[in-house]
Amino acid sequence: MVNSEDRSKARKALHSEVHFDRTLALPDEIPSTGAADLSPLMDAFEAKHAPIKHYFCTGVGIDLQNKDSRIAEKVLLRFCGNYAILRYTIAFSFTMAWRPSSGKP
Repeated sequence: MVNSEDRSKARKALHSEVHFDRTLALPDEIPSTGAADLSPLMDAFEAKHAPIKHYFCTGVGIDLQNKDSRIAEKVLLRFCGNYAILRYTIAFSFTMAWRPSSGKP
């Protein structure tokens, strides 16, 4: 919900994940939701994460992902500067392909 700019967009994203993609299972406290009303799920999520709920539906998650990517890039360049690197979304895979231009082993 931190990636959504407002509650309406968060509701649409949750609706898709629950009813179409089926990538989000409903918690036991919420036996079902109607296609139009996911407010109980959103309310339960906000209650569970009350200390950070003021960030929900603000879009701040997109900025945090961008900052995370820039930090990850700096870390990779610092520690693996002489190796070719393939970056995945969450994990990193290091290819030990030497770049001859650097002259370092």
